[in-house]
Amino acid sequence: MSLRRLIAISLILRSVALAMPLQTPSVCAQGARWAEPLNISNVPGPSWFPDLAVDSLGRVHVVWCQSEVPGEGRSMEIVVYTHWDGHRWSTPNDIAAPQVDIRRNAIAAGAAGDLLMVVNERLPGRTSLVFTTAPLQHAWSAANWSTPRVVNAHGGTYMADLAIDHSGHLHLLFDDSGYQPTERIASNADMYYRRSTDEGRTWSVPINLSQSLLGSSRGQLEIDTSGTIHATWDEGWDRLFGDGVPTYSVYRNSADGGVSWSTPITVAYPTTGTVQLVSGADGEGGVVLVWRTTSHDELFYQWSTDNGESWSSPRTVPGVYARPWAIPFDLYDMAADSAGSIHLLVVGREIPERLAPVRVYQLVWDGESWSRTTAVSSEGGFPEYPRLVISEGNHLHAVWFVRDSLFGESNREVWYSQAYSAAPPETPIPSPTPLVRATFTPSPPHSPATTPTPRPTLPSHVELPANLYTETDQVLRLALALSPLPLVLLLVYAFRRARR
Repeated sequence: MSLRRLIAISLILRSVALAMPLQTPSVCAQGARWAEPLNISNVPGPSWFPDLAVDSLGRVHVVWCQSEVPGEGRSMEIVVYTHWDGHRWSTPNDIAAPQVDIRRNAIAAGAAGDLLMVVNERLPGRTSLVFTTAPLQHAWSAANWSTPRVVNAHGGTYMADLAIDHSGHLHLLFDDSGYQPTERIASNADMYYRRSTDEGRTWSVPINLSQSLLGSSRGQLEIDTSGTIHATWDEGWDRLFGDGVPTYSVYRNSADGGVSWSTPITVAYPTTGTVQLVSGADGEGGVVLVWRTTSHDELFYQWSTDNGESWSSPRTVPGVYARPWAIPFDLYDMAADSAGSIHLLVVGREIPERLAPVRVYQLVWDGESWSRTTAVSSEGGFPEYPRLVISEGNHLHAVWFVRDSLFGESNREVWYSQAYSAAPPETPIPSPTPLVRATFTPSPPHSPATTPTPRPTLPSHVELPANLYTETDQVLRLALALSPLPLVLLLVYAFRRARR
């Protein structure tokens, strides 16, 4: 065999090796256990109502409300921030001035490299919702957040949700003091929507999506891959004024970026008392609604294949039961992966007995059926308020908080876990360098102290998909692909020895 032929064979082998993709082992979140949960607050004072965002580099950003009692004074509420850079969680640090009222917050990772946040803030005579931003790499310091700007309509906001679409436009859903249709006097809260196409510098005129006299609460936004905006909320109970009782829930969507909205869909099945309505969408017209009632153990759902124009009959979500109705602040959350599978996080029970332990559970809707129920949180305590984000197409991130006891004064801690679905991974588009603002205050030259925390490891007993190569296989293929010359020399040497 000639040297030329040997070289040709080695090049063919190298091409074959390079054509075989190097895949990173991942854990299928459908039917598999999540990583061991981590307590990421772990600081003095109760921590609750977290929200999270994941930027284009895969860094996880989490904020929550924390209660502090200075000396013998009244409890004060602050906003605390931490982030995970892939290796460790930063030391939690407060980023907003303390106030007496609960701080409800929502965040998103902006297209310009900023972390965006809305948070309620007590101003004289009103409860405002303010918007503020900070560069992602400097969000740990309160000094690096921009001057808060009021973005609600009438000064009566308790809770809001913030989302960003693939064009970088911001979408804001918030409850706010409404107005009677005839008399211009303040009434229970309505649900309002605004959008911004310039990273929050200017906002559209508020649109009243509910126009109800009952009181609107628990508004949530989801934006699917087609850009359709999905909004849900509950009617009947008004958190800001403490009036009323849960009655029904509402779903609306917008296919034109929030300019116009679909006719409201009222959800009140099997009876009134519907709460915690949440939507998930696959970006191809499939929309699933999930809710519970205050008087039933079951969870219910409806499915639409035409963006909410028509719906299946309501059915029961299998394998999980709602927690006993006692806490009015809990919610569910949903997000779709790159394969269009819709992931649902709920706090519930495996059996309908009232004293059964409650945990955070995950289910996956594939357009035809639900997966089996998978536990996300550990046993113990009373978990609440799960939030879910999917990054890179298949990387699931979840946060929630846990009460030590259900009622009375108790400690509360924020927890995080992660998993991977079987959907194909996607390469995120890197965010550009954030624009320098005139109000920006340079951060200290040294980064804040961090508490080393091992990256959450996925359980070793979880079975990997059969099409994944082993680590040894990948090493051998990589060595073969990158080192054709030593192989050629070895073959030439062996050939010449054989001829002797």
